[in-house]
Amino acid sequence: MAGMRCLSGVTFAQRRFSSRNSINHVGIQMISESLRSQLFDGNKNSNHINVKYLEDIKSHLKKFKIPFDSSENLEAIDLNIPKLKGSCIDDHFRNIAQNIIDPYLKTLENFLSSHLPFRPKVWMLKQGWTKYDSLNGKFYPVACPNEDALVFDLESLVSYGNFPVIATAVSPGAWYSWCSRYLFEKPQKLNSIAYNDLIPVNDENCVKKSLVIGHNASSTYFLDTMSLHIAVAGLTSLQKMLFMAKKSGSRRKEVVNHEQQAIQKFNFSSSCNPTELSLWIGHDVTDEWCYIELSESLKLHLNDFRLDFRLVNDLEELRRQDGKLRLWR
Repeated sequence: MAGMRCLSGVTFAQRRFSSRNSINHVGIQMISESLRSQLFDGNKNSNHINVKYLEDIKSHLKKFKIPFDSSENLEAIDLNIPKLKGSCIDDHFRNIAQNIIDPYLKTLENFLSSHLPFRPKVWMLKQGWTKYDSLNGKFYPVACPNEDALVFDLESLVSYGNFPVIATAVSPGAWYSWCSRYLFEKPQKLNSIAYNDLIPVNDENCVKKSLVIGHNASSTYFLDTMSLHIAVAGLTSLQKMLFMAKKSGSRRKEVVNHEQQAIQKFNFSSSCNPTELSLWIGHDVTDEWCYIELSESLKLHLNDFRLDFRLVNDLEELRRQDGKLRLWR
């Protein structure tokens, strides 16, 4: 079809078929030499391969039922792809990612080298955000923190609905607290969350790149310390519980409920051997990086209106140990 483009932005008219098929040692067709030279900087790997490794490769393919001895060979396609942002496809995506995260990395490095202000002696119980200015010791309501970087933590009350109830945040310049409007209204169960029930951390018109650090936060727009911890040192609480239950043959309700969706996605018995798993099980995030024991984050009862901003202890202790943090670049 005229004008139709493939994903690379190259028209079908720019594609040309080639008879120069590139076949590897096990008979699987590879990309054409023309494409290979563009994607991998023209580097040619040696065609020599150790016979022992070749047999291992074939065994591995058979294990996963990948056909190779009778695979179909298609006509090779040559095309001129857009210029890469680097010498090869690996550099291309690394450079793109680096350009995106560089502003946030610089912000994070500046934040970790700073000192936190003293914690407020009195916490205000007011709807919305309250700022506790470290320069003059005053506190006053603000629409949102609007900071370059801050550590953020919140608590919800599941029995009333899946929405935030209180939150705290801290930056090098100030502490912040946030209270939901439902703390000042008659308690009620909510089946849905309105936009105004969420916590604003930036002004809608703000164009600067802000960094919000949280634990077990959303998968986007946050630096999630739980994700960093899991990537290098441990399982989540749920994964740990499921693994130990599977190992002991437990049929607890929680295990049964999550068995199909969680255990099947991560087959502990086949994915990891016992030695590998021993490096992960039992590594809590605070034990691994901060050498502290966290208290229960929050005690909250809407009916008798008692609030305990104990989650600031968690927040402050985690950040105070910033010397233990390791930046992976």
